[in-house]
Amino acid sequence: MPDKSHIIFEATKMIISQGVRAVRMDDIATDLGVSKRTLYEMFEDKESLITECLMYYFSQVEQKYKNLMDQAQNIIEKTIVILQDLDQTIETNIKLMDGVRKFYPKIHEEIILLRGKSRNVEELRRHIQCGIDEGIFLPHINAELATAVFSNSLYGLVLNMEGFEKRNIVPAQAFKYIITYFFRGISTEKGIRMMDEYIHKKENK
Repeated sequence: MPDKSHIIFEATKMIISQGVRAVRMDDIATDLGVSKRTLYEMFEDKESLITECLMYYFSQVEQKYKNLMDQAQNIIEKTIVILQDLDQTIETNIKLMDGVRKFYPKIHEEIILLRGKSRNVEELRRHIQCGIDEGIFLPHINAELATAVFSNSLYGLVLNMEGFEKRNIVPAQAFKYIITYFFRGISTEKGIRMMDEYIHKKENK
């Protein structure tokens, strides 16, 4: 019989590919060859399983970003690495977050907005301060204020997906636009050159 970690792993793949609403406990049980009773012995209900799947998924995302960051030489390169990876993952992440927000708002608030935001804000603050210390971001930047402006811009987008879509703005493009031009705006001449090279490459693909 599959253990709990294996069930979470497989259920996460189903949620990512099919969406949180479409995947039923019956589907998960059938796919894994276990009974529904077995699932309910491990997870109180579908919401509990989804919560653990999301925690697992975002822990994997965080570890992937950490590995990518470790390969970069400076803050601008780290920013560019994130932007390049977003090309492959942002549509999946947005679709996942949007589904959770619509059908499981309590889970969305607890995991994505509260836990995720607090961790991401602290990481961003360190990211900006490191860039200032390296001379890549402007020395007079207020790291605390810059962190607040940037994080609230991104989370405002997360909370207003439908509003952007009604105006024919693709959320993935909006995310990348905010990230690209925010970091370009606080960069020194060296940082701007590096960011502009990235932007130029993307526009000419």
